[in-house]
Amino acid sequence: MEKKANKKTKVSTEQKAPPIANVLLGVGLSSGHKLEFMIQQTVYLKTDKEQKPRLVTGIQLRPFNSITYGITEGTNETWHYGFEISDERDIIMATSN
Repeated sequence: MEKKANKKTKVSTEQKAPPIANVLLGVGLSSGHKLEFMIQQTVYLKTDKEQKPRLVTGIQLRPFNSITYGITEGTNETWHYGFEISDERDIIMATSN
């Protein structure tokens, strides 16, 4: 009987979109909406002086191809347009507070 060698598991640090994102992208594209952020993506609120990381927990397709994103920090969920959110932390704002 042959023993099979154990393969080491690789851990990826890439942030991959969950399967639901593919469905949402399809809906967004067919309706004319263009998604900037995906569910489970870490984002930052541009006006937050502390630049706390937040998680995209909801996407709302609105009239005239506009989109609002539900973002959660702790137990608080707030809704914002894409122009209010960034996927990069503003280090200058965070350190000058």
